[in-house]
Amino acid sequence: MLAAIDNATVSEVDIYDGGSGYAPGYGAPNVVFDPPQAGGDYTTATGIAVLQTSGRLLRVDVDERGNGYKKPPEVVVAPPRAMANSKNNR
Repeated sequence: MLAAIDNATVSEVDIYDGGSGYAPGYGAPNVVFDPPQAGGDYTTATGIAVLQTSGRLLRVDVDERGNGYKKPPEVVVAPPRAMANSKNNR
């Protein structure tokens, strides 16, 4: 995923692959934006994942647009808990 920027702030998130395996009742997965390229004095964007009932990612609502971005930041959504747990059990 990449976020689109407008005037050095995040305006929206474009989803290239909605993934699968997110189960209802576990809450929304964690969303992490890359920090602004302008440095630590600027605010990192934040967002909230919104899921479809099918267990796929529908969208990321931008909660805090952040500032100091020179290019669209990469956005990472945490994997489904079942996948994270299976990696820990190996």
